[in-house]
Amino acid sequence: KLDTFQQNSKFFTWIHRIAFNAALSRRRRRRVTVSVEQSREDTGNEPESDDDAPDDRMMREERVGEVQRALLELTEDHRAILILREMQEMAYEDIADVLNISIGTVRSRLSRARNALRDQLLKMQAEP
Repeated sequence: KLDTFQQNSKFFTWIHRIAFNAALSRRRRRRVTVSVEQSREDTGNEPESDDDAPDDRMMREERVGEVQRALLELTEDHRAILILREMQEMAYEDIADVLNISIGTVRSRLSRARNALRDQLLKMQAEP
């Protein structure tokens, strides 16, 4: 409800937090994994070029698939903060407001999430 907005933060972050909480609740009820591809489509954050050679496009799609699989192996906290920062390109301050954490926590959690993603990708590459 609009009357619950306390003006302690930006209206955008308040609305985003409501949408974020609703999405988390829905996901928990359905127990469906987060679709990174859907997130990329929703944000329009999909690098594509018609000038790419077919083999370049295929390699890019393969890399995207690897990153998607690696993201699904991360904790929900790590996956959420990576999606907010890297795919939705939110500022640290906005992420802090949306997740109701301090900016310092955003920085440390984002660093840990990036390291976890890197480790997961290396693990996947090492598998036969």
